[in-house]
Amino acid sequence: VSDQGAKGDPVYEVRIGKIRCADYCGGLFEGTLELRVARGYPILNPSTGELGGTFSTAIPIDYPRDYAKSAINNWTVHSEGGWFSVFIPWDSNWKLTKTQQIILAYEYDQVKEVTKSGTVGYKEENTNITLTATVKTTYRGDFLGFVEWDRDWFYATNTNPGPYDEVKDGWTVRKTCPVLKLTTPARTIY
Repeated sequence: VSDQGAKGDPVYEVRIGKIRCADYCGGLFEGTLELRVARGYPILNPSTGELGGTFSTAIPIDYPRDYAKSAINNWTVHSEGGWFSVFIPWDSNWKLTKTQQIILAYEYDQVKEVTKSGTVGYKEENTNITLTATVKTTYRGDFLGFVEWDRDWFYATNTNPGPYDEVKDGWTVRKTCPVLKLTTPARTIY
């Protein structure tokens, strides 16, 4: 019997597709905005059964100042209306067991140090029990949002927006704060 062509577990990839920031953050006359996006997620220790959490390395996004100007002025054509294409993986495999994660966005700044904490969730396969843990991170920069995302809600709304949701390129627009928006294209790889 050959295993050739056998399929493993599906991979649930989520990317940051396009991002839009309607704020100059550090200042009007500085260069490119140094946006950072990080992901808080649960980690289960298989030997102890203890749940913890951590934050990923922040994803750097060099957001052009022209795009910020376009977003601030609500222009629709100049600099793509402020929508900057990134298409970087945010979670390379958002498994069913990771029931709740966090997205953190900020503009890097050498001077300001900020600490944030939130809740992540984990559900063991074939059970109805969901465990949660608090995660904490410290970063340097101007705060642009911190949101806890429930996995079921995320997938239910990513291409099926609610009545007040904005849509960009077929994806529901996510907001971390009033000035920062992003799309989160997702795909399942079998």
